[in-house]
Amino acid sequence: MKVSFRQATVERTGHIPALNQLTCDLEFGAKGAIALLGANGAGKSTFLNAILGLCPLKSGEIEIDGTRLQEIRTHELRRRIGMIFQNADDQLFSQTVYEDVAFGPTHLQISDEEVAERVHHAMDVMGITALAKRDIIRLSGGEKRRVSLAGILAMQPDLLLLDEPTAMLDPRGCRELSECLNKFPAAKLIATHDLVFAEKLCPQCVILKDGSVFAEGKTEELLKDEAMLMECGLA
Repeated sequence: MKVSFRQATVERTGHIPALNQLTCDLEFGAKGAIALLGANGAGKSTFLNAILGLCPLKSGEIEIDGTRLQEIRTHELRRRIGMIFQNADDQLFSQTVYEDVAFGPTHLQISDEEVAERVHHAMDVMGITALAKRDIIRLSGGEKRRVSLAGILAMQPDLLLLDEPTAMLDPRGCRELSECLNKFPAAKLIATHDLVFAEKLCPQCVILKDGSVFAEGKTEELLKDEAMLMECGLA
């Protein structure tokens, strides 16, 4: 999958640019992972939301595999691209784990048998099969994150967007999340402040500053540039 921004501008309230004539091309392999780095206010969350059409552009364009975003039907876009929000509680709303993982597939016009197959497979991959009947409110932060991932996995997307996925996770939760993401059979774009997490999972990265691309390239190499990290508020 290829995601392209062409002079894309998104404004916050007060005509303040969240994305400022941003241009870049993100090319993902089948299970490729790219980190989206930047300080608070750099535009990371807006970048992700814009890919899903949740932030209207003031100017410029976004293309998915060469097709303009506005020409892609909403249901097709949601099928191809899934998103994990920063706070899992914003994403989980069913009573039990099974019901939440099954919510998306039940709206795909597939058989009940296929829905059940997708749900069981997703829970198995994310290691939460034993939690199937558990109430959502009784889950830990790490468990909620895995349920969120399972719900998206059951939709079988081509690209997974993650907004600060390690937020509110302890070191063990971060390790478990890394393991889950390595099993996730889709490309990933991960917006994060966690440079260790980014370097571990993402061979490539894009660094944002003031709503524009400041640098892009190999994660390992860019994270060695202390002066640049300082300038971008990452060190």
